[in-house]
Amino acid sequence: MFQKFIFWIKNSQRSKDEKGFTLIELMIGIALIGIIFPVVGSMFFTGIRSYKTSEDQLESYYNARWAFMYIERQIKGSQQIYIKNDTKNNFTIVYLQDMETPQYYNYYFLNKNTRILMRHKVNQELKSIGLGSTSQLAVNIENFELALNNDHSLLRLHIISEVNGKELDLESNIRVGGKIVNLNETCK
Repeated sequence: MFQKFIFWIKNSQRSKDEKGFTLIELMIGIALIGIIFPVVGSMFFTGIRSYKTSEDQLESYYNARWAFMYIERQIKGSQQIYIKNDTKNNFTIVYLQDMETPQYYNYYFLNKNTRILMRHKVNQELKSIGLGSTSQLAVNIENFELALNNDHSLLRLHIISEVNGKELDLESNIRVGGKIVNLNETCK
């Protein structure tokens, strides 16, 4: 069958005056385009999707690393750090001296619903400064911990960022630059 087809194509040669394509040539061309176009299109859209996913992950990793380094620098630069254990809600609040305005202190918390790491600024009496006291620090944060280690000279900072199933886990024990004041012990 195939030999008959080749024989037919060879014997159906056009004269030099005839221009254009035969019906068979057009059908073969359309069939090739029909095979090649979906493959190329699929590769193109897969590449775009992969680029977008990578870009989202990279931005999330950058956010988490920036927040981690910012808090780490604040721990090392604080002249005085206040620790307050909230036994009712079972968490610890760590007040770090603000780097830009040393008369203020910041504490950090994770809004689990929005996965946004928040910073709350307070005055020297550890009372809110009012409007503008809470701001976003980083997004796509899955877990955040800042707590005093057992030896009371290190703070453990732990941030987990997650996007599209990929996690970045940052953890460090940071030597405190200044004095640590445990508010629960001073109140007794």
